[in-house]
Amino acid sequence: MEENNDIQQWFCLGCTSPQRELKVRDDVRRYGLEAFVPLKYEVKRLRRQEQRTLVPAISGLMFAKGTLDEVKEYISHAHYTVYIRKSTFSNKEDYLTIPTRAMEDFIAVTVDHEAHISYFRPEEIKLQAGDKIRVKGGIYDGKEGIIMRIKGKRNKHLVVQIPGLLVAAVEMTPELNS
Repeated sequence: MEENNDIQQWFCLGCTSPQRELKVRDDVRRYGLEAFVPLKYEVKRLRRQEQRTLVPAISGLMFAKGTLDEVKEYISHAHYTVYIRKSTFSNKEDYLTIPTRAMEDFIAVTVDHEAHISYFRPEEIKLQAGDKIRVKGGIYDGKEGIIMRIKGKRNKHLVVQIPGLLVAAVEMTPELNS
């Protein structure tokens, strides 16, 4: 299969240094590429006080948008040991890329750190073919996802997935549950 190195796309990155996701994201941005790390609030105890801190939602998961050559060039100059993750579906021969529309929808749904977002591995949640929806109106207007109930959760959720990699579920407020 011939690679086209001139197409801008989202690549899934990994880093060999633990807990460096935000530093890598900022490094990628300084280099001139788009970057995204899903974040969540976590309560941490510092000097006997609880503080809410934004932390990566999934350890080691980062995304960068650029051509393959641009991302490889960034990696060769990165301040951290960064690599492009390989696909688990093709015997790890291909780089793991995310379609632009899927990534844009995922970012739009997960960028609100105040929302009640749950993240799942694809095998943890069963998505049925044909259950796709597009939200009309409200803060998620135009975003595609799946409305479903998740076992053990009380309210319905808008579920957006990066196929084969990650699923984000945003709890729907009662006014959106109609």
